[in-house]
Amino acid sequence: EAFQAAHECRLPGGRPPLLLDAYSHAGSTWRGTTAISDWCLDPAAAPLAVPALVLRGEHDFVSDAAVAGWTEAFERCRSKVLAGCSHHALLEDTQEFLEIVDGFTAQYD
Repeated sequence: EAFQAAHECRLPGGRPPLLLDAYSHAGSTWRGTTAISDWCLDPAAAPLAVPALVLRGEHDFVSDAAVAGWTEAFERCRSKVLAGCSHHALLEDTQEFLEIVDGFTAQYD
């Protein structure tokens, strides 16, 4: 629970009911924080010409190393770390999250 509070969802009171409901339908897939540390796009597929946005929270269990390969795989990739957030940054700082996504999509609209 301490790990979840620090790296998954930092909202006061923990995970909100809708997120708990989503997790209840996800099954048991947790394999620890190192399970995705080297997970990346197949290098043979790179470089990809489509634009990409990689978002993660400052306290996210998805590490810099985990996203490095993804940011390198796209020719037009923007990466942003949301300060003070964990994995569910959309819930923790909705305004900043949406501003980043809106700004990104506006470039290609």
